[in-house]
Amino acid sequence: MKYRLTFVTNSSSASYVVLKKGLSEAQIVLLLDPTPLKNKKPTWFKYDGPGSWSVNDHKDSVHFWTSMDNFDYTEVFDFLGIPDENISGENDG
Repeated sequence: MKYRLTFVTNSSSASYVVLKKGLSEAQIVLLLDPTPLKNKKPTWFKYDGPGSWSVNDHKDSVHFWTSMDNFDYTEVFDFLGIPDENISGENDG
């Protein structure tokens, strides 16, 4: 089991907000649709397309929500180098 200081990933629902401040356009594009990452990280990547997570683009942030643990989106955050201070989130685990 993966342990993380700020997030619990084995949960029936999860939500995160990622602030765009300081992120590159490439990071934002891949946050909105990480499908191109499947070939780079196939061992952990189980993203089943936009239906597995609700991903909403806002002016200054991107909001993520799922009612099941479809895959650990925090691994995408880590892979893209999203700073922890840009991420807030919770699980009902």
